[in-house]
Amino acid sequence: MYTIQWRGWNGKNESNRSSSSSTKKEGVHIAFGVPGAAINPMYAAMKALGGIEHVLARHVEGASHMAEGLHAQSKIALGYV
Repeated sequence: MYTIQWRGWNGKNESNRSSSSSTKKEGVHIAFGVPGAAINPMYAAMKALGGIEHVLARHVEGASHMAEGLHAQSKIALGYV
């Protein structure tokens, strides 16, 4: 799991919070990906919202295969990359 230090909301993070909220409403409970400087605010928003677990992948292609495998095995759960 990837740990994110929370520093509070500001105007720049509003779109990340909205995106995370919409993702959760669509039924996503697990997100796969590779953290980096550009995507870290999205991870912070997911952590603040709660309910979306992050699985660390070594590369983006691996994350997409993990998400596809989750969907194929469960037939219900959505994998999010």
